[in-house]
Amino acid sequence: WNSYKDNMKLVNPNNKRKFKVIVVGTGLAGASAAATLAELRRAFDESADMRDLADENETRFLLGRAPATEAVRKIQERLRQLLREFPGRRDLYLAGIARAAKVLARDRTANGKEISSLYREALEECAGDMTEFRGVLADYYATVKGEEPLERRFLDDAEHAFRRKVDLPPAEFFEMTEELYVYFRKCGQGQRGLRLRKEGQKAKDAAEKGSK
Repeated sequence: WNSYKDNMKLVNPNNKRKFKVIVVGTGLAGASAAATLAELRRAFDESADMRDLADENETRFLLGRAPATEAVRKIQERLRQLLREFPGRRDLYLAGIARAAKVLARDRTANGKEISSLYREALEECAGDMTEFRGVLADYYATVKGEEPLERRFLDDAEHAFRRKVDLPPAEFFEMTEELYVYFRKCGQGQRGLRLRKEGQKAKDAAEKGSK
């Protein structure tokens, strides 16, 4: 930094609007931090990666100092906006979900509802892409693993999103029900998962019979 300061060229006042500057510091008060993040979004509004950087810091700031319900609501709003404005950067959306869940998981018992809300919306958002859907399922399960009440919520959310949003050909539907059944077994709810598994098998058998 000292070398850069000693060698940097002066900027002509007429050209100052061509440059964007990020000021990084520590010890910011809450209001100052919020203002800094807002300015960061405005200054780099055309950059998905810089928007994600602002979201990352806001996640840390919000979840540490605001009620979890309010924080998750704002984070979800930011992520929806990111998807609307940068639909091709779903990687940043998924990273934002995982980032927020990691912070919430510091106190899984207290934040169980917020974890469920975060992942339930993500599952429905990713229901059109099975790779994304599987990835969110895996992250959700890893976040709640070992907490029986949260595991039950996970199964409810997974089954609800699958039945409500996922539309697959019979063979792929069957494969997905098999994968969900594995999660039911891991959560000690194998009998409950059998119903879904049988539905998948029935759909597969009917499709095979109809093709003969």
